[in-house]
Amino acid sequence: MTSGQNSKRSQSPAFAVTALFAVCYGAGVVLFHVQARYRVPLFPPLMVLAGGALASVIEDARGRRPAPLAAKALLVAALGLATQLRFAPPATAAVFLVNLGVTEQNAGKLDEAVDAFRQAVAAEPRWPIARLDLATALLARGEADAALREYVAARDLDPRSADAFYGIGRSCASKGALEEARLALEQALRLEPRFPRASGELAAVLGESGHAREAAAAARQALEGDPSLVEAWVNRAGAGRVLGERAEAERAYRRALERDPRNPIAREGLAVILAGSGRPGETRAPEEAAAAEAAKPRGSGSRR
Repeated sequence: MTSGQNSKRSQSPAFAVTALFAVCYGAGVVLFHVQARYRVPLFPPLMVLAGGALASVIEDARGRRPAPLAAKALLVAALGLATQLRFAPPATAAVFLVNLGVTEQNAGKLDEAVDAFRQAVAAEPRWPIARLDLATALLARGEADAALREYVAARDLDPRSADAFYGIGRSCASKGALEEARLALEQALRLEPRFPRASGELAAVLGESGHAREAAAAARQALEGDPSLVEAWVNRAGAGRVLGERAEAERAYRRALERDPRNPIAREGLAVILAGSGRPGETRAPEEAAAAEAAKPRGSGSRR
């Protein structure tokens, strides 16, 4: 075997690492900027692959192998240029302000969160994520009109953003514009069929619009994707009551109360169903029943 063949064999794994890094990097860019949120933990393998790619470049430089070195340099340069042209990153200040806003909102400080998100939008007006976060905080603060404007702006910047249409639907629903809400939520689900929160919101809108059967189907779809959605269980139960599915409605209310024992709609709905079936004493929430059971006097446990 010649030395040239040995050199080619030793280079092929290193070049494969660089190529794999390029593929994973591109996948990360697409996932973040197109879907606006990561679905898989790409960062750790990217770091490993980036290290391998860098090591192979250093090896090429030390071994004075210009052809593979030039190929890898061109590959990295093409990745960087494509990212800048197609997915220009937001300003560092805007990223910092968005992260600050998210932290404030998670801490329940909505006013501070809105201020941070507004500053992020001012720093990077064409960054859809900043507008989405601002709209979400505004809606949580009860400002449906202002939230709707920001969601629409985010949609205009990224017409394929399911989150933007979901937010438009929520804002319209909170204003009582049920038909506009339905259309926006259906578009969100066309863009991202497996979007449980959008399905759950659509179930609520359809239920309020008098479409109980469609509401039940939407609630089922939401729960298939995320069984922890309390409102989806409540909407499934409400649709079941309208459709005469009393057993299904009772089950759904109980599932809602397992996750949120103090949910007023689920408690009231379950009480109505139980009273109608002659079981009014079973209306306590699960944690209340457990506490009552624990409070019962116990014997010493001794046998005679």
